[in-house]
Amino acid sequence: MSSLTLVFDPSSSLSKGLYSLSDGQMQVMTMEPDLVKVSKSSLEQLEQGSVGISFPENEAIVGYGNGYYAVGFVARSQFYSYDHLKQLKYEKAVPKVLGMVGAIAQRKRLRSKFGLKLGILLPYCEYQDRLKLKTVLKEALSQFSFRHQSYQVELEFFECLPEGSGVLLRGGNRQNHSASKSLLVVMIGYRNVSYLLMERGKLTRGETEDLGFVWLINKVKEATSGLKATELIVPIIQGGRNVNKTPFKSLLKSQSDSLRKEELTEIVKAVQMAREQYKEILLNWLVSRQFPSVDEVILSGGTANYYRKELENFFSEQSYHWADSLENKVKKLVEPHQYDNQFRYRLTDIYGYYFYLQYLLRKHQSLSGGKLTKCEA
Repeated sequence: MSSLTLVFDPSSSLSKGLYSLSDGQMQVMTMEPDLVKVSKSSLEQLEQGSVGISFPENEAIVGYGNGYYAVGFVARSQFYSYDHLKQLKYEKAVPKVLGMVGAIAQRKRLRSKFGLKLGILLPYCEYQDRLKLKTVLKEALSQFSFRHQSYQVELEFFECLPEGSGVLLRGGNRQNHSASKSLLVVMIGYRNVSYLLMERGKLTRGETEDLGFVWLINKVKEATSGLKATELIVPIIQGGRNVNKTPFKSLLKSQSDSLRKEELTEIVKAVQMAREQYKEILLNWLVSRQFPSVDEVILSGGTANYYRKELENFFSEQSYHWADSLENKVKKLVEPHQYDNQFRYRLTDIYGYYFYLQYLLRKHQSLSGGKLTKCEA
């Protein structure tokens, strides 16, 4: 039976996966974060009006239990999925995992039955639900459909870690690594800001707060007219810490030159104010955590990079560094796929996690005599 190894992050901004088959070659798959439950009649109407051929990850319709789900691009483009930011990640992880596994299976023409070795990331506050997730996932994978094709996937190995673990385990200064040293990872992403503290080789403390880049996005939306979160992300990042006007010109909707000028000024002002407000809230949150003095601080995440100078000033009295070694490796991996330059920050955590999962698999096989034992719920 063929086998798929997948490390998956069901992120609220972009579902990200690194996977490999028997040849061991690591590959990337991403899907929009959208998810919506749909009726069978809605699916039939969609298929009747379908024109053209698309990649499976863009037409991800999964069925399991008693329901059907549109995952990713098709949920956004055809079913106008709503904002799931308030829903727990582990609750929506199951159809997202099925969507990505099914898309990979059809892309790579896998048989209907194969094994899956899965590593998944959850926010620290949801990490306690990992056993619930494992149980539900194992059952769902055993019998599900993807674009009308049935699959029976055996969950051969399962590992769930809190977000930031890939950076924590693989992003540190390996030359100075010691079980007696303390290490702090701070990750700031689209939905969350989180930290993990490792002392004497063990994870001793962590926290996740809904205080990611989306907070800034929502403030800009409140202060402007008719702008969507999805269209604000890239211009704000490209505008940088000085909020360069040029990237925001693509958002203008007015027809006359005078109104366009006013509109541009309004957007830029809103971004400047939101950026400053978010900075103050973020730094206050970090102060309130009362981090101990540690041997090493690692900073990571797309939003962290957006506030690079501010975070470096905050941790200036600590021995800090960015997860540059992982980010540079990710950049080499994704360049052939022509992702934008910022994309490497979003893959850093699962990239580190992928190699940690490989280590766990080798260790597991060694203990079981070279064979994977059955994954029990």
